[in-house]
Amino acid sequence: MSFYFFIVSAALQWTLRGMASPLKGHGGDTILLNRLLNQSPLKGRGGDMMSSPYMQNTRLIGWVLRVAVAGEFLGHGVFALQGKVGWFKYFHAVGITGDETIKTTLFIVGLMDVALALLVLIKPIRIALLWMAVWGLWTAMIRWPVGPDPMWDFVERWANWGAPLALLLLIGWPKNVREWFNGARQEKTI
Repeated sequence: MSFYFFIVSAALQWTLRGMASPLKGHGGDTILLNRLLNQSPLKGRGGDMMSSPYMQNTRLIGWVLRVAVAGEFLGHGVFALQGKVGWFKYFHAVGITGDETIKTTLFIVGLMDVALALLVLIKPIRIALLWMAVWGLWTAMIRWPVGPDPMWDFVERWANWGAPLALLLLIGWPKNVREWFNGARQEKTI
């Protein structure tokens, strides 16, 4: 997991160094970005989890993950609301064959996906992120091994569960039941 964050953070740092000069401050710092990113390291058990210079842009990484997860769920939600006929075969794989039942289920799933996409942008709630990761894994598995598609359709969709899980881990695994239903603590808000 830390390797993933290292790669993403290194890529973001490299990109930020090449930004336009109006954002540059004294000594090469980016004034506007420093204010937006609030570059405080993410604290964890046993000290700083992200103490290297590459890991101090956790807020930016969090927003990248939030936008990615929202885009994924918004896109899939709109397809579901439209009753995408190409998805009917996945319902058939689990024994749901009635077209009206499938359309109704897709509509409900679509509403939920769109709502979750908006929620993750407004305030990522841990239980919602866990649901998104589990749902993303299930919808990948419904293609293969449960459904009729080749294995690579499953592999291709690892980001569908990996991105919400990464965002959940970035925010912090809850220490009690109450934290599942709260957003990130203020010092970890992303």
